[in-house]
Amino acid sequence: MDEIERAVDEKETGIVESAEEPEEEENEEDDPFATWVAILIAVVTLVGAWVGWDIGTVYGEAFGEQAAGLGAALNVESTLTYGTIGLYKEYRVYTEYTRYQTLAELQAEADESASADTLIARKNDDADLAAVQLPFFLTRYLNRDGVYDRKRQLGEAWAEAAQRIDLEPAPHFEAADVWQAKTEALVALFIVLGSSLFFLTLAGALNPQRKFWRYTTATVGTLLMIFSIVAQLWIERG
Repeated sequence: MDEIERAVDEKETGIVESAEEPEEEENEEDDPFATWVAILIAVVTLVGAWVGWDIGTVYGEAFGEQAAGLGAALNVESTLTYGTIGLYKEYRVYTEYTRYQTLAELQAEADESASADTLIARKNDDADLAAVQLPFFLTRYLNRDGVYDRKRQLGEAWAEAAQRIDLEPAPHFEAADVWQAKTEALVALFIVLGSSLFFLTLAGALNPQRKFWRYTTATVGTLLMIFSIVAQLWIERG
C-alpha cells in the first residue's frame, strides 16, 4: 500500500510541476517590459546610425575647409614670392635708368675745364643709356618725385592675383575649427549612445524577478537615449 501511495503522490507532483512550467514560459513570453526594451534598443541603434552618418559628413566638411585653407595659404606665399621677384626685376632696371640719368646730369654740371664737345658727347651717351632702360620697367609706378613706388606695385600684383585665386586662408581655418568642434561633439554623443545601449541591453538580460534593477537600468538607458536625440538635433541646428 505504501508503494502504491508513493507512486500516486509522485504522479500528482509531476502533473503539478508540468502545469506550472507552461505558466512560467507564458509569463516570460508575455513580458511587456522585454518588448519595450527591445523597441528602445532598436531606436538607439537607429539614432546611432544617424549620429555616425553625421560624423562622417561633418568630418568631411572639416577636412575640406582645412584643405582649402592650406591651399589659400600656399597661394599667399606664392603670390608674395612671385610679386617680389617681379618687383625687383623691375626695380633693378629702374636703378640702371636712375644711374645713367644721374650721370648725364652730373656731366652737365662738370667743370668748365673740359672741352664743350667732350661734355656734350658724354652727356648724350649717358642720356641715351638712360633712355634705353626706360621701356624695360613699369613707368606708371614712378611718383612725381621720380621715386619707384614698390608698395603700389606689390599691392596691384596682390589685387590681380586675388581676382584669380583664393588669398584668404583665415575664413577657411575658422570654418574648419567649427566643423572640428562639431565632430568632437558628435563623437562624444556616440559614446553616450553606446552607454544607453549598454544599460538597455543589461535591463533586458536581467532576471524578471529583479524588477528594481531592471527598471533602473532601463530608465538610465532611456534618459541617455533622449538626451542623445535632443543633443543631436541641437548640434545639427547649430
